[in-house]
Amino acid sequence: MAQVQDYAGRLMLKTDDGSEARTVWCQFERNGGISVSELTEGELTREFFGGGARLQRLYIGKGALPAVAQSLGQAYGGRYRLAEQLTDFFRVDGCFLSELMDVFDGCGVTYSYLCDSPGAGVSYRPYAWDSCERKQNKKRSPKRGSENSWCGLRDSNPRQTDS
Repeated sequence: MAQVQDYAGRLMLKTDDGSEARTVWCQFERNGGISVSELTEGELTREFFGGGARLQRLYIGKGALPAVAQSLGQAYGGRYRLAEQLTDFFRVDGCFLSELMDVFDGCGVTYSYLCDSPGAGVSYRPYAWDSCERKQNKKRSPKRGSENSWCGLRDSNPRQTDS
């Protein structure tokens, strides 16, 4: 039973003002990483994104977790403590998943991103290899900012598929 709880994750935020609902949660992945998801539903989502619901998800690999804590101005104390720090980011600071992505981008934290929005289709931003994993996978991982890496292509070649 403890293992089920271990990978179940935690609810970070749930709000509903009658016209817009927002839920943010994290999941502890079996490989040691964390995923953070945000579901928005309602009038604002429909107006801005063309659909009544929008689901976004970040996946952060195990090797990038200490950098996540550092980007939040905290010391890394394991992924359960990190989940508490992320919860504070959403609850106390009132931030959205897009703002967390901005923090990660500014600090060089690597993650993958998936968004499913009925009005806008599906968007996928693949995981960019961090320097720790680059050392372990030299043949597979391009250098950051090279023409083969997502970091080098991000602004000029967004990867989006309509469903």
